[in-house]
Amino acid sequence: METEAPKPRTTPEEVATPLGGQFGSAMKEVAATLARGSRTHRANEWRGETPEFHMRHAVLHLLSEISSLAGEAQLCSKNANSEGEDDLAHAATRLLMALEVRSTPL
Repeated sequence: METEAPKPRTTPEEVATPLGGQFGSAMKEVAATLARGSRTHRANEWRGETPEFHMRHAVLHLLSEISSLAGEAQLCSKNANSEGEDDLAHAATRLLMALEVRSTPL
């Protein structure tokens, strides 16, 4: 019998609450990123990807954030931030996804 994937939490408060206040602001940023993503992606779609997939995307977001902070042109045009995405929040989200996928048996 297959178990159903957990229902995704969609509000910042729902995601940050289990941490008991640790990293509250950061987790709200991650939660907001997940909430925006839930409008364009199927629920739990990210669980079908490998940890490496999420880590690669996290690195692209980090490179974009670093180049933006340094006032440089985008280092990776594939990750051009034309929609005003918060690259640091996206990188953190992708790293958490990688940890979750790595830690969850199929």
